[in-house]
Amino acid sequence: MPINFLFKKSLSDEDKKVFSKVESIREQISNIGILFTPIMMNHSLERTASEIAMDSSVTPEWGMFLYLCAKFFQARTILELGSSAGISGCYLASAPTCHNFITIEGSPTLARLAEHTIRQINTQSRVIHGRFEKVLGNVLDNLTEQIDLVYIDGPKTQAETLHLFRLIIPKLKRGSIIIFDDITWSKDMWNLWRALCTWEGFSYAINVGRFGVCLWYGDKTQPVKVDLSLFTGFTGRLRIKK
Repeated sequence: MPINFLFKKSLSDEDKKVFSKVESIREQISNIGILFTPIMMNHSLERTASEIAMDSSVTPEWGMFLYLCAKFFQARTILELGSSAGISGCYLASAPTCHNFITIEGSPTLARLAEHTIRQINTQSRVIHGRFEKVLGNVLDNLTEQIDLVYIDGPKTQAETLHLFRLIIPKLKRGSIIIFDDITWSKDMWNLWRALCTWEGFSYAINVGRFGVCLWYGDKTQPVKVDLSLFTGFTGRLRIKK
């Protein structure tokens, strides 16, 4: 279903309602007259709500892809690293089966915004403020069930992403889906994706363009590598030779 959407751009009436609701929330955020301070690559830079909602947040198309992944895999427990304004969280938390949505955000101002945003979709959602490396361990220790879907958005380096992913692995189950954002953000992130394509435990590693989508199987499994980026129309930030 999610990959079919990238090709055909068709949605059911139910999915169209989700799209309209989340994009309405995005529009509301863009009209907030407050400066926010995202934490990016160990430094902070003030940005307007409009810049965060319209430029930095996930686009409508890729937001729907996230939602369809959560819906198709019937995700109950979803973990997101990097809340930003909460737009991607709204899409993920809109999955009909989602009853436990947790997202972590390093910026205190954005964490408050994300909490207000996502709770318009799912009142049981939790926004945790703190640096990933400081709070993720405690979040995982307090989980009473395994994670169905992980969306890793905040880290933008190979070393940090792999460190956090290793912490998450014990909470995965066979069939969990892990979505890595911005795999063409930099050469370092592209090297991350190349490493994940040979990562023991994945059954599939699918490059859909913006995202690297991996399915967890465990054991000694080696992933089947699939590259759909040439067909989804997402060229990314790097000119990578195919």
